[in-house]
Amino acid sequence: MPVLTTDNPIALTLLAFLTALGLSRFVIALVLRIGWVDKPNGRKLHDGAVPLAGGLIIVLAISPLIVLTDLWRYPIGLFWLCGSIIFAIAFIDDRFPMRARYRFFVQLAAATLIATVGRVQLSGLGHLLGPFEFDVGLLALPITILGIVAATNAFNMMDGVDGLAGGVMAASLIWLFVAFMLIAGSASTPIAGADASAAARSCCLLIGAIAAFLVLNQRSPWRSRAAIFLGDGGSMTLGFLVVALTVYAAGGFGDRSIGAASAAWIIGLPIIDLCSAILRRVIAGKTPMTPDRRHVHHLMLALGLPVSRAVVVLQCASLLMGMVGVLGWHYGVADYLLSWSFALLFALYYCVSQRIWNLLEPTEQKRRVDRAMAID
Repeated sequence: MPVLTTDNPIALTLLAFLTALGLSRFVIALVLRIGWVDKPNGRKLHDGAVPLAGGLIIVLAISPLIVLTDLWRYPIGLFWLCGSIIFAIAFIDDRFPMRARYRFFVQLAAATLIATVGRVQLSGLGHLLGPFEFDVGLLALPITILGIVAATNAFNMMDGVDGLAGGVMAASLIWLFVAFMLIAGSASTPIAGADASAAARSCCLLIGAIAAFLVLNQRSPWRSRAAIFLGDGGSMTLGFLVVALTVYAAGGFGDRSIGAASAAWIIGLPIIDLCSAILRRVIAGKTPMTPDRRHVHHLMLALGLPVSRAVVVLQCASLLMGMVGVLGWHYGVADYLLSWSFALLFALYYCVSQRIWNLLEPTEQKRRVDRAMAID
């Protein structure tokens, strides 16, 4: 029996928030002592060494709550286990950088565990392309695994300005919570209902812990600079958990699942940013992994928005996209309408963003982005 039996989502969220906030001073002091900090360099323009404490604070806060609320049991417990594996590797990488391929293999292994042992796969993509069922057959396993890995890194790419990655993840988790509650309320069996309820409570813990992190990270009238960063340990771990929960909602509950099209909307902003980056780099004759400074947050800064305002705009955009996905599914909007409208949104963003970048001279692009990131 769980020690904490509350199913009140507000209570769970508040508990995670207060636990994470209460741990923050201790964890910040610890990471500063052991040198787990992010220092400015050619691509990072923040002032001084900033402790990479965000991920550790969140992990330490929710770990005992997972046990106390009985969320360690299968299948949701597997999500936490895989997330902890990714955190261990990525947290070490924050201090002692390793080759990207090693992080990729760990992500691949974790995604494989979710898809096989957890039996969470996108076996069908619903009416994604039209009024007929789109069954992927034997490709379900590789599509699920590669999709989890790609979307995890899409969230990691959002971690470019204070508050953005955490805020976008929280926005996705809010709508995942709504989706899981709706699934639990209409589940065909008590077991499925209990599993969906456990996933909803997991979203509450993550939302609360991320909110505490944002208090110390996001720029606001009472905070001009981030006191802590997520680090790869935080962004990769949280990104993986958000994506895994999204796939779970999309394909883990049979005909009660939300479907692939709605799932794409829930994590839509990182997906659009990732696909745009890949397309942009391939067209330019570069490899998809070539870093640049033309992500969606860089675009906002190049348009003249300060970091604080750009982050709020993108967080609101993520909330609106999640709303389209979940409410579209709940009210029976056809999958192909959701998928084609998502594709249209991506095409519109890509064309408009490329037009804007082409109008700005490279030196002007860099000057605007650098100024916004360094002086808010």
